[in-house]
Amino acid sequence: MTSVVYTLDVGCTTVTYTPNSAFDAGKIVNLAPLSTKTEVYTFPLPVTQPAEVTWCPVISNAIINPQKNGAADATVVVWSAGQTQPNTKVDVYSTNTIEVLTF
Repeated sequence: MTSVVYTLDVGCTTVTYTPNSAFDAGKIVNLAPLSTKTEVYTFPLPVTQPAEVTWCPVISNAIINPQKNGAADATVVVWSAGQTQPNTKVDVYSTNTIEVLTF
């Protein structure tokens, strides 16, 4: 989520989505070569206001613009297996070499 606030107007109710306080757009996760590849990052879902609006949940997440060492590369990260949308846990494909992965 790169925008600060999303607003959805439905009838007479306004629902606002704001980043979870645990969300860090500049999060750095350091992985040692040949270390684990699973669940290296957990994406915290946005917060809905008003909180009691259960009929308008986040239903889907997408990994946008993944990069390896600054170049576009769709093969660097993937949602962890066994999840259903909205996915929150991210795996990397490889920790065999030292690289900077951005997503």
